[in-house]
Amino acid sequence: MLSGFTPAMSSIEENCYSVFGTADSFTFSVEQTNLVFNIQPAPVMVYDYYEKGRQATAVP
Repeated sequence: MLSGFTPAMSSIEENCYSVFGTADSFTFSVEQTNLVFNIQPAPVMVYDYYEKGRQATAVP
């Protein structure tokens, strides 16, 4: 998650009902909760909680 942001829970709840067990990805909204200065790009790693071998890394 981006520093200073949190997921908008309403968008997460909508996705849970529509993609549970059927999708590899989904989109959700975020809300800025804190002001953060000097934000820098960083790599992101996403993995399957139950199968750690299934993972992907995105580098800016």
